[in-house]
Amino acid sequence: MDLCSTHSSALVSQCVRVNCAAVALYACRSLERVASRQVVLFEGSDSAAEEVSEVEQERVQAVLAEARDPGYWFQASQDGNRKKHYTDPCMGATLVHPLQSSFFAPAEVCRSPGSEQSLSHSVGWSSAEVETRRMLVRHIRAFRKAVDAALPGVYYWFADESLHVTLRGLM
Repeated sequence: MDLCSTHSSALVSQCVRVNCAAVALYACRSLERVASRQVVLFEGSDSAAEEVSEVEQERVQAVLAEARDPGYWFQASQDGNRKKHYTDPCMGATLVHPLQSSFFAPAEVCRSPGSEQSLSHSVGWSSAEVETRRMLVRHIRAFRKAVDAALPGVYYWFADESLHVTLRGLM
C-alpha cells in the first residue's frame, strides 16, 4: 500500500465542520505570511456529516481519486507546484477555511495563555472540534514524517499554523 493510501485511510471518517471562512490578504501563497485576515462566520444550524448530500460526497471522492490517476505526478510536478511558487513574496487574496485557530490571530496573540481556547470559541469551534483538528494535524505530521523518510529532502512542508483549505482564490 502506498504512503498516500495508508495515511488517508485514517482520515476517511474524520469530518471538519466548515462553519466559517477567512478572507486572507497574503504576502505569500502558502499563507505563512498574511497581511490581513477577516473572518466570516456562517449562519445556520450545525450540520452533521449524515446531512451532506450524496452528490457532494461523490464530488469530494472524485477530487481525492485524482491522486491515483497515472497522470497525477506529471500535473503535480509542474512549475507552479514548487516551493518558491508558494513562499516567494506574492500579494493576493483568497477565501480559506483555516484548520487551526492560530490562523485567526498574529503569532504574539497565539502564544498568550488561553489563546487557543479563546480563538477557537470566537469562531464557534467546540472543544470536540478543536480536538478533531488537533488529531488531523497529528495525522498530517505523521504523513510528512513518512514522506520525508521515504523521499528525504524532496518536499517542503508549510508551517502548521498556515494549514488551510482553499475555498476560492480571490485575486
